[in-house]
Amino acid sequence: MLQKNQRKNERLAQDLENLKKYIELKVELENRLKVSLKKHEELEIELLRQIQEAKADLFDSKSFFQVFAIRLNCLMMQWQGLLIIKKSENNGFMLEITYKGKVERVLLSQLENIYEHPTKDNRIVIKYKSKTKDIITEQKDKIIQRVRELQLRCSKLS
Repeated sequence: MLQKNQRKNERLAQDLENLKKYIELKVELENRLKVSLKKHEELEIELLRQIQEAKADLFDSKSFFQVFAIRLNCLMMQWQGLLIIKKSENNGFMLEITYKGKVERVLLSQLENIYEHPTKDNRIVIKYKSKTKDIITEQKDKIIQRVRELQLRCSKLS
């Protein structure tokens, strides 16, 4: 009986020793995972920073020059033209409206408002320098979004 108890105690001691090694191994793996997770988080933050820089660069490259085909309503007539969004000489942005051989340039800082026409589809209204231009375009949402992005960006920079 004493031998059985000794064998049981030896097995229990061996099992206890194995469990201690197992726990130590798991603690070591947990620590490795924590270190790996921390490195992964740092890498993720760095990649996010790089993505933001790339987006800003892409935004700048797209910002220099964008052309949209438009039709301009003038005194019951419609004129084919172009609306160009580009950088101005003073590092601001400008709209250049070209139609009927004329070119009108408007700095975004001088732009009073740009919005969708309240009743007519595919139309935008641009107000600047006490003038109003009624423009027909298939890309009205893209133009309005782009101009507002640039206005917001310019207001943040100043």
